[in-house]
Amino acid sequence: TGGLATTGIANGDLAVLSSNVARQEYDAAGVLGLSVEAARTNVLLRFIEYANAAWADVGTPTLTGSQTDPFGTTTAVQFEDDDGAAYEGRSQSVTVSAGAAYFAHCYVKAGSLAEARITLDGTAATITGLSATTWSIIQVADASSSGTSIAFQALNGDAVGDTGTVIWGGCQVEAGTYRTSIIPTTST
Repeated sequence: TGGLATTGIANGDLAVLSSNVARQEYDAAGVLGLSVEAARTNVLLRFIEYANAAWADVGTPTLTGSQTDPFGTTTAVQFEDDDGAAYEGRSQSVTVSAGAAYFAHCYVKAGSLAEARITLDGTAATITGLSATTWSIIQVADASSSGTSIAFQALNGDAVGDTGTVIWGGCQVEAGTYRTSIIPTTST
């Protein structure tokens, strides 16, 4: 229901649709219309299952599952960073085409920390001022992937010394130079 919004996204604003179902959403002016996007693939495995073996620790985060997510269910995960000397979170190596452009984005919400960071192939983006009641989108572009396997990281804080909790509600890495609707990936 938030259309093109990147902040203020309420629990349950996202809906999973099956293939060949027309997508409708509101634009920035509040007009409902068809959402037509290029065909994309989320190359992340287990897009919201951060405790799955497809993901690896960055530092020693504590994960707490069963948090309310942007889909209105309880699959989001709270990451706790208690290391004031290093970033903590989760990472995943993704298979890509070398030299191609890739784009990553995640849905995040504040816990006790209102900042988050994602990196894709070493390119970083941070977001500050996160709300504890609504979701925001953090996004980053990598203009040219350095190889056929690159790292994606979801990290708490916007500086190494930050500690606290952030709730992660799903991430996507896709070929291209802009973000499309999130594509849930729940298996290999």
